[in-house]
Amino acid sequence: MMCFISDEVVSAFGRLGHWFASEEVFGIQPDIITCAKGLTSGYIPMGACLISERVFAPLVGGVECVAGDYSDDNLQLHKTVGARIDEHCQELGLIVRPLYNMCVFSPPLVINEKQINEIFDILGEGIKRATKDLQKEGLFSS
Repeated sequence: MMCFISDEVVSAFGRLGHWFASEEVFGIQPDIITCAKGLTSGYIPMGACLISERVFAPLVGGVECVAGDYSDDNLQLHKTVGARIDEHCQELGLIVRPLYNMCVFSPPLVINEKQINEIFDILGEGIKRATKDLQKEGLFSS
């Protein structure tokens, strides 16, 4: 997917008569807009990156592992799943941030396709290993 990134650090928030100059002034609908100075009028250093729905939508899902229903009986299992996956992923060279039954990771913006594939290969293997652990312990059945 090709993306157009508009640098509106100086031109955003009405400085050219419109909220964002990309579309209104230049007729371009960017996928990503960087902005900064207008956020705080320069009183404190702050920047932002605005991402279009087209770019954001494929990223929203992240990874969420479901081990049975969300009843009180399974609450401890859900808290354990992310940590188990993280443990195996770290052994394989990938750090994920376990959040109950989710695996959260924040790859760098300069990541390439080969690295993305490697991340998901390791994550898949970590999920497989954690599933086997939970099955052995009788906490989860496939």
